[in-house]
Amino acid sequence: MERVPNLLQSIAESLATIAGKTADKKPQEKKVWVFTAEQAWDGEVADVIVQTFATEQTAQDYLHDFVYKDGDETIAEYVKKHDWEVEQDEPWLYRASGNDYCSDHVECTITECEIKE
Repeated sequence: MERVPNLLQSIAESLATIAGKTADKKPQEKKVWVFTAEQAWDGEVADVIVQTFATEQTAQDYLHDFVYKDGDETIAEYVKKHDWEVEQDEPWLYRASGNDYCSDHVECTITECEIKE
């Protein structure tokens, strides 16, 4: 008789696992990587650009292309041509500015964010 309750318990645990309702199951952490670009050129502030990515590598690739590949004249070319100082050039952060940060700068960042349910 003892086998029946144990067998029923085992079946119940298996069904709970299949249904994803086990008590010890932790909620899966969901993350995104957010690219943000803030820019000012010759005193004109550009719209803030925000893009969201499912992987860190995709966000880093986007930042790299944004700075070094996009447009007729890339941001990196513009910065060099106008003798701006590149303060940081990392996979998750690019920051450069002219003599007056308020009127001449570009700052691109990647932020890791947890999705709240």
